[in-house]
Amino acid sequence: TTTTTSGKYTMQQVTPTGHCNWAVPTGVTTIDTFIQGGGGGGGSDGGTGGNGGTSTMVQGRAVAAGNTVNVYIGEGGTGGQWAEFDSLSGEDTFVTVGGSTLTAAGGPGGNLGPTSATATASAAGIGFSGGLGGTSAASADGAVGGVGKTGSQLLWSGTSVEYGGGGGGGAFNRGTFNLAPAAGVSGGGAGCDANTAINTAGSPGMANRGAGGGSGCAGDGGRTQGGSGGSGTVIFRYATDPLDAFPAAITSLRAYMTADSFQKLDSTRRSWVDTSGNSRHAATFLGSPSVTTVTGNGATETVRTLSGGINDGLRFPTGFLSDGVASANDYTFFHIARYSGARKGRIFDATNFNWLSGFWSNNAGVAYHNNALAPSSQSLFLSNVYSHTNWLMSVDQPQAYRQNAGEAPSAARTDVSRSDNLTINDGYYSDRNHSTAAESSDWNVAEVIVFSRVLLPAEIRQVESYLVRKYGLTGVNTAGTATLPLTPKSLATNKNLITASDRLNVTWAAPNDATSVTDYKLEYKKSSDSTWLNKAHTASATYLGDTVTGLDADTQYDFRVSAVESGVINRPVTATVNGTTKKSATVTLTPPASPRKSVAATISAAVTSSATGTVTFLANGANITGCVNVAVSSSAASCSWTPSALGAASLTATYSGDTTFIAATTASASS
Repeated sequence: TTTTTSGKYTMQQVTPTGHCNWAVPTGVTTIDTFIQGGGGGGGSDGGTGGNGGTSTMVQGRAVAAGNTVNVYIGEGGTGGQWAEFDSLSGEDTFVTVGGSTLTAAGGPGGNLGPTSATATASAAGIGFSGGLGGTSAASADGAVGGVGKTGSQLLWSGTSVEYGGGGGGGAFNRGTFNLAPAAGVSGGGAGCDANTAINTAGSPGMANRGAGGGSGCAGDGGRTQGGSGGSGTVIFRYATDPLDAFPAAITSLRAYMTADSFQKLDSTRRSWVDTSGNSRHAATFLGSPSVTTVTGNGATETVRTLSGGINDGLRFPTGFLSDGVASANDYTFFHIARYSGARKGRIFDATNFNWLSGFWSNNAGVAYHNNALAPSSQSLFLSNVYSHTNWLMSVDQPQAYRQNAGEAPSAARTDVSRSDNLTINDGYYSDRNHSTAAESSDWNVAEVIVFSRVLLPAEIRQVESYLVRKYGLTGVNTAGTATLPLTPKSLATNKNLITASDRLNVTWAAPNDATSVTDYKLEYKKSSDSTWLNKAHTASATYLGDTVTGLDADTQYDFRVSAVESGVINRPVTATVNGTTKKSATVTLTPPASPRKSVAATISAAVTSSATGTVTFLANGANITGCVNVAVSSSAASCSWTPSALGAASLTATYSGDTTFIAATTASASS
C-alpha cells in the first residue's frame, strides 16, 4: 500500500495485481472503499479501443481493528493481435469485508477490424461503469477511430483523479498517411500511431487506473496489436481520528450520497452514486449540477458540495426514502444543505404533492409533509423568519423534523404523509413544473443519508455528531447566531482571579441539545505538544467549568471540551481555545533612610518589570493609611508614610498581581 492523508482522512492504496490481505489499522471502525476493475485490452487491425473497468465506491462499512480484508486487484486485459488472438477483458477487482464481497467489473476488450462495433460496457452493479473505448476506423485509407470516453472521478485526495476511461480507436493506413492517434481518456491508452509506412501498436491503459488500451492499426503499414488495459486498484479510506468516522454500527442504512460520489465526466451518463451498496443511484437530472467547494457559511471546514442554480436539479429513484406504504413511519433522512444565491425557494421537494424538507420561501429549517411540521405552531410558515444562507443540518422523518441538532423549531405530528418521489429542485413547485408558483432555489447539497427506519434519539445524535465533526458545522439559529449544535458553547479561559502561576480557569456553556448528557470531558495540553490530557473530575451534567492546576508558569495551553452521553461516543469537541498561565512576580520594598516620628517620609516598592496592578504597604502588619492599593507605574509604587511612634517598625509590601503576573509579598520585613 501507499499511504497518504487528506483533510480528516488517511488513505491506503493497493496497487500490485493479485491477492493480498489488508489488516484494518488500530482504532479504525469504519472504512470507505474505492474499487477499480481492470481495463479491457485494445482491439487490433483498426478496431475499437478497450473499455474502462467499473469504479465502485462504498462508504461507511463497519470493520474491526485487526481484522483481515481480502483484496484481489484485477489485471488489465491483453490487447488483441490480428489473426492470432482477440483482446481480453480486464479482470474484476474485489474486496471482501465482513463476509460481503464488493466487486468492480473489468472492462470489455476492444473489437477487431475497421467498422467493428464498440464492445458494450460492463454492468455497473453497485458502481459506475467505465468509459467506452473509442470507435473503430472506417474501412477507408486515412481513417482514424474515435476518442475514448471518460470514466469516473475520485476526489478523495482533494484533487480530481480519473479512472476507468476508454482507450482510443484504431486507424487505417496503407502506408502513406501520417495520422494522429485517437486519444484515450481518463487514463485510457491512445490508439496506434500511423506514421507513413510504419504503424505502431496501440498504447496501454494507465496502470492502477483500470483504463482501456488503445487499438492497433489496419492497412499495409502493419496490422498492429492493441495496447493492454490498465490494472485496477483499491483505495481504503478511514478517519484519522476514529471519532470522526461515520457511525457504521447503526443498522438499516438505505442510501448514502456525498459530493464525492457524483459522476459527471460523461454528460450522457451522469449519476449521483449511492455509496451504501444498495444501488439507489440518482440518474435523472435537470440542467447541469456540478461539484464545487464552499468555505464559511457556518462551517469551519472547506465543504465539497453538489451545487446548482434554479435550472439545475435531480430526481432520486422512486421509493428512495422507503419501500413502505405512504402512511408508514419508516425512514430517517439526514441532509446537509444551504441556500447559495438570490433565489430561496425549495431544495428538497416532491413531484407528487406538497412535500418539502428543510427549505421553503426564504426559510431555512422548516418542513411540510402535506401539513406543516415545523414551525409546529404555525399552519403556514412566516416568510423570512428563518432566513439565512448558512449550512443547515436537517433530520426528517415521516412525522417529525429537527434542524441544527435541536435548535428550534423542531416538531412532530401524525397528520402528515411521506413522499416516495423525492427531488432536489425539480419537484411539483419547481420553475420547470409549476410556472405560476415557481419555488426553485440556488442550492448546495453536501450529503444525503437515509435509514430504513425511525432511528432512536441517541442514534440520531450519533449521525448528527458525525456530520458536525466532518464539516465543522457551527449551527445558526433563527437570529443568524452560531449556536454550535451538540457542541458545548462559549469555551473560554480566564486567569484574572488566579493567585498561582500553575493554573487556569476554564468555563463553557451547555450545547443546544443537552438531552441525555451526563458529563463533559475537558482536555488540555501545552500548545507545543500533540497529546491531550484529561482533567479528572466528578461526573456531572452541570460540570460547566473547572480550574486546571499543575501547569507550567508562563506557558500557553490549549483546551477543548465535549459532551458525554451514553451510547454516543463521537460528540463533537469545541473549537480549541488557549490561555497562558501567569508569570511569577517579585516585590522589593525600600524604606525611608532616616524615618522620624511625626515626619512624612517616602516608602517605595519595585515590582517585576512590565507588571501592572497595585501595591499595598503595611507597618507592623497593618495597612498604612494612604498607602493601600497604590497604582504601579513604570514597575514601581510609592507613598508617603508618617511614623506615629518612636521605636522599631516592621514594613512589608504586597503586590496585587494582574492578568500576566501573580500576586507577591516582600520576602522579609524591613525593620
